Amino acid sequence: MNPNESQSGGRPAASWQEQKKAKTKAVIQKEALKLFTQQGYNETTIEQIAEASAISRVTFFRYFATKADVVLADLDYIDRTVMEAALAESGDKSVIQALRRALSKLFLESPQEENEQIQARHLLLRTVPELRGAILNHSADKMRLINEMVAERAGSSADDFAVSNFSGAIAGVWMAAWTRTEEDLSDGFMDRYYRTLDAGLEHLEAGLPLSVERVEP
Repeated sequence: MNPNESQSGGRPAASWQEQKKAKTKAVIQKEALKLFTQQGYNETTIEQIAEASAISRVTFFRYFATKADVVLADLDYIDRTVMEAALAESGDKSVIQALRRALSKLFLESPQEENEQIQARHLLLRTVPELRGAILNHSADKMRLINEMVAERAGSSADDFAVSNFSGAIAGVWMAAWTRTEEDLSDGFMDRYYRTLDAGLEHLEAGLPLSVERVEP
């Protein structure tokens, strides 16, 4: 067997250096989010993050170009994880059913520490002007990932208009859920966000009916 392959499959095992880098990056993010929560985003300096992470300021910049990148870095990774989970769902599920299941795994089945970090990140993205502006740029990347997932599950091309149109509707539900839950960031807001997103996807799969009954999560 190739020594660079893992015991469990054909994917190359991460080298010791890669594992060390991933661990250091995770520590920086964990300590930074803790400081942002305790004393505020603007009040936290890169020097404080480096000290809490037991690294030098120079080492911090090897992993992140700016303080904002500490919060933003994992957004694409999380979205990719959700889309991969949706693709892994059985073929008898519709695109939206697969996506709803993938989102339930993220929001309801992640370890507590992961959930706490997701919540801390969401609070920052919704309350810090510098980070709120970055979300607009990230939305384009999310749309592309959704489009790729829909195309693969549908066995179609990502350039197909129907695929793009359907993907745009999913992205719209995501944005609606974000906006609808943005005003109340009190305890439990992440649960409200997930339930609103899930209800929105269910409404989309039902054909977006505009009935006299209100659609509520």
